[in-house]
Amino acid sequence: MHAEQQYLDLLQDVLDNGHDKPVFGNPDVFVRSVFGRQLRFNLSEGFPVYTTKKVFYRGAFEEMLWFIKDEGDVTKLIQKGVHIWDEWAYKYSKSSRTQEEFIADLESSGSPCHIPIHYTNFTKWGGYLDQMDWVVQNLPKKPERKSYYVTCWNPEQAYQMSEQSGLESVVLVACHTDHIVNVTGGKLNLRVTIRSNDLLLGNPFNVAQYAMLTHLYAQLCGFPVGDLVVNIDDAHIYSNHFDQVKEQITRSPYPFPQIKIKERGQKRMQDFMYEDFQIVGYQSHPPIKGDITVVGGY
Repeated sequence: MHAEQQYLDLLQDVLDNGHDKPVFGNPDVFVRSVFGRQLRFNLSEGFPVYTTKKVFYRGAFEEMLWFIKDEGDVTKLIQKGVHIWDEWAYKYSKSSRTQEEFIADLESSGSPCHIPIHYTNFTKWGGYLDQMDWVVQNLPKKPERKSYYVTCWNPEQAYQMSEQSGLESVVLVACHTDHIVNVTGGKLNLRVTIRSNDLLLGNPFNVAQYAMLTHLYAQLCGFPVGDLVVNIDDAHIYSNHFDQVKEQITRSPYPFPQIKIKERGQKRMQDFMYEDFQIVGYQSHPPIKGDITVVGGY
């Protein structure tokens, strides 16, 4: 069975067996949701960029590098033609201009635009601990250890928990909350947990991003790649994506492409740039678009 089929089966599972839930701040939209699912990809057999719709993998890679570099400045993505955070940047700017005017101004001026998100702490926890550096430095010495765990979940800034700490809640608590790196059988594997996963728009990005990250760990630590395991807690489809999902399920996957990563003597995750990556042999069905539902708040 093609590895992408498990994703298509998950979409069908949610449509058939999911339970409908409201969406905070969006009364006209709901999600259909199941709890506790897993996807597994053998990265030695191909790079999992989904093929039943065209995936903007450059945007997925640039976003992951943005997380890794702890930038948090949406303008840096906008100036690279990556607009996946535009709606959130506009919402929390409270600008009186239109979104198009606001984004165009950021693109032309280069003015920083930070929103309080909490995705980047896996490289700069508390401002002093780089968890990824610790994994890269120690895993080659003791690959048998089972404690190469990286988290970006901070309860002191999560939702109403923050009220107990005296800190302000972040706007968006991390969806991909943690990952663990493991060497078994001489191959480097990565498991990521995604607590909340928009299956049409988010999951294709997340799978490509963490497949890329697995390759980066493997290159830096000196191991061949093994499996990417994606644990999803709340797997859901937005109600305004149902028609698109039904269309995607009818399509047959193409073979996965391969990834090549340029070796420039990189020593840390932060040393990589998008130009280091080449996706070879990517063939896909046409894109399938869906509206982004802007959620998250204090």
